[in-house]
Amino acid sequence: VLLSQFNKRLNDRVDDTIDALVPNLSSPSHSLRLNTLKILATLPTKNFVTDYADLDIQGDLDEEPTHLPQAGDSGNRAGPVGKCEIIQTLLQIESMKVQLTQERPLLGLISKVEVLARSGKLPVHYAEAAAHHMLGLYYVKFAPLWPVVRNAIVALVNAYENTVWPALETKLV
Repeated sequence: VLLSQFNKRLNDRVDDTIDALVPNLSSPSHSLRLNTLKILATLPTKNFVTDYADLDIQGDLDEEPTHLPQAGDSGNRAGPVGKCEIIQTLLQIESMKVQLTQERPLLGLISKVEVLARSGKLPVHYAEAAAHHMLGLYYVKFAPLWPVVRNAIVALVNAYENTVWPALETKLV
């Protein structure tokens, strides 16, 4: 019991730390965004959000599956599971040199943020961090980024409206 209370307090402090650092990600300063992401990357990684209503627990767990999903199957897709590595992805984006030779990998990483946002499985703190970081990328003077960043922001707003709008509001006002 004592250990679980200690872990709860530690997790509460991690969330407070994330809340304090996330607004830095929308800063015009590359150095501030980069160092903030380095700090966030040292914190314990959160798991993707699991919607337990999607789990199928009707079958017998001891039986062998009669059908293994193939790449072309359009059946139930639960989305990403396990550790959410979006903070590391944001760190990779911020760490890359912004130049024409790095355009494709950079845009690919930003598109990955969009895909993760569309899954609706990001922890709320990570969705907020991604939104702030995408806003911060508008300060990067490299026009090919901007449409992809916009798409990521739209995906974040669609999936996490209540979390992302306050970040957008601070930049619109």
